[in-house]
Amino acid sequence: MEGKGIAGIVLLAVGLIFAFAIIPSIASNQAAMTNTVVQVNQSLTAGQFVDSAAFVLKGHDASSVVVINATGNEVITSGNYTIVARVLQSDGNVRSTIIPADAKYNATAVKVSYTYRPDGYIDDSAGRSVASLIVLFVVIALVVFAMWGSNIKEAFEDWM
Repeated sequence: MEGKGIAGIVLLAVGLIFAFAIIPSIASNQAAMTNTVVQVNQSLTAGQFVDSAAFVLKGHDASSVVVINATGNEVITSGNYTIVARVLQSDGNVRSTIIPADAKYNATAVKVSYTYRPDGYIDDSAGRSVASLIVLFVVIALVVFAMWGSNIKEAFEDWM
């Protein structure tokens, strides 16, 4: 019996260390999977990231886009560019892209403010809801594991 108790304590300790090591990484990734990001005044030059006149933004599905000329703070109206929500880049990432409609903006440095979805973002609202419960389920499993390991179940059975 004595060896069984020591094995249980070792198993419990390893399980708890593993759980406490994994919970922070799960929780930090949850934010990227469920929250959009606001980017303010990202400085870009056309062709900076790709061999074209396109401005490549962070993330994908950019919305609420405002483009400002970097030198004169002149707002470049939306009729002067086209936003493409999902463009596969040469590095394998999907990004939003702004393509100038007027050639005079091809070599212009701009500041862009927008909201985007980061890599790993869950597009489906039901999936985002479930993702927010992942940490809760991990903590519940940790509590059950700790109760099992510390024989609280037997204490409850004796009490009742």
